[in-house]
Amino acid sequence: MYKLSSTCQIPDLDQIYTKYFGLFTNNRIFVEIGAYDGESVSNTSGLADAGWKGIYVEPVYSNYIKCLERHQNNNIIVSNLAIGLTEGVQKIYKNGILSSLDHDHALLGVNKFQYPEYTKDMCYQIRMDTFLKNYSVPYNFDLLVVDVEGKETEVLYSFDLERWKAKMMIIELVDHHELCLDNPDIIFRVKNLRSFILNSGYHQIYEDDINTVFVSDDII
Repeated sequence: MYKLSSTCQIPDLDQIYTKYFGLFTNNRIFVEIGAYDGESVSNTSGLADAGWKGIYVEPVYSNYIKCLERHQNNNIIVSNLAIGLTEGVQKIYKNGILSSLDHDHALLGVNKFQYPEYTKDMCYQIRMDTFLKNYSVPYNFDLLVVDVEGKETEVLYSFDLERWKAKMMIIELVDHHELCLDNPDIIFRVKNLRSFILNSGYHQIYEDDINTVFVSDDII
């Protein structure tokens, strides 16, 4: 089994990985958008430790440095970027693990999750299709993880999902989270994104109030 982070939020994720990928780690590749420090609540740090090649994307510079340090002995690239629909400098609202480019989500962290007031900073953003091409990520790579605190839709809409078709995706989708149920805009956006993924050739194999795991219909 893979030894995942002790703070990984998905129970038995190691068993899901083993079922669909086995323990063969050569030439396996993951891409994680919203890496934080590369260990806290990570779905992929154990894959990196096991020998997978990984590309982490983290827009907050201090977290980017921590991620570099955590994976200095692994086959990992860490990029200090944000991913979204447009390319250029963007405002980011920094608030620990709930840092976000989405102002409404930043307010949600303060008002609902009782996080302290956020601070503002700037980061550079590129599209997902540009990013994947720049790093020569192959079509049908193994795993895509997206956890960007309210900007998941922008990430998934910034490249041709059916063309790149990662074998498995873990996406933060909070349309069933109790603290989001009174926000119809969030629920509407996330439900539409869930439908978009399912209509792009994916099957949902796991869901909780934070994360959903999808597997390509090609490998079900």
